[in-house]
Amino acid sequence: MPIDLPKANTALIVIDVQEGFRQPPYSDLERSTPEFESNVESLIAAFRDNGLPIVHIHHHSTSPDSPFHPTNNPTGVKPQSFAEPVDGEHVLIKHVNSSFIGTTLEQLLHTNKWNVLVIAGLTTSHCVSTTVRMAGNLGFTVFLPCDATAMFEHTTAPGSKLQTLNFDAETVQEISLGVLHNEFATVLETAKTSPGTKNEQEASLPKVVRVFLVCATSIMANHAWQNRAMVTDNLYNDTQSPTEQTMISVFVYFALMGAIFLGGVVVSKVTVFAARFV
Repeated sequence: MPIDLPKANTALIVIDVQEGFRQPPYSDLERSTPEFESNVESLIAAFRDNGLPIVHIHHHSTSPDSPFHPTNNPTGVKPQSFAEPVDGEHVLIKHVNSSFIGTTLEQLLHTNKWNVLVIAGLTTSHCVSTTVRMAGNLGFTVFLPCDATAMFEHTTAPGSKLQTLNFDAETVQEISLGVLHNEFATVLETAKTSPGTKNEQEASLPKVVRVFLVCATSIMANHAWQNRAMVTDNLYNDTQSPTEQTMISVFVYFALMGAIFLGGVVVSKVTVFAARFV
């Protein structure tokens, strides 16, 4: 069952999907998630189709030997072709693991009231994990598509009591996702992460507004019923039977209710639109 995300305040964060991960030493390592590229591409397309914001995070390392050093390896910092930003999308440059440190990301999200984040990118245990953890601590609601992130194989730390010296990429990926789920984020599949619908936007109205609309509609319906005679009396004549007069009364009532309903829809739409700017 897909999770409909509120259009009014959801943003996609795409982290470090850059050419450096296709170059040594990463190109010599086993990587998890074969469907990573197609899933990130589909997420980006879905957000663009729905007119939702996308923030691209690109890593520029300060280490001269890094494949992400902008001067020593300019091709490494370029985005991979399927994740290239387009006009109108935000691009932020970071120099450490967290997308929040040394960038304007937090300010950007708060200014636009984007408090629901879908985070995808590379790599799960490093920059994705660090960003997810910090986003959770900052109070954002985070969804992490497990198949739109990926991890490389990794060695054990010095002093490890395990027999193996190396963890395969899928094992590292699963452990990385497992420690984030229900602690800093909700981990789910890309197919279950979809931008919200118009109906969902209405459901995201503040509770007090929804209660007010229900109460107002109930009051107007009662008022219409109590005052229907003001309209129906002018439609009656002496030749009409009681049955005909009852039918007229019912018709007038439902006509009034229809007008009230249409008015409620207009008020609801205006409120949803206004809520985007509050």
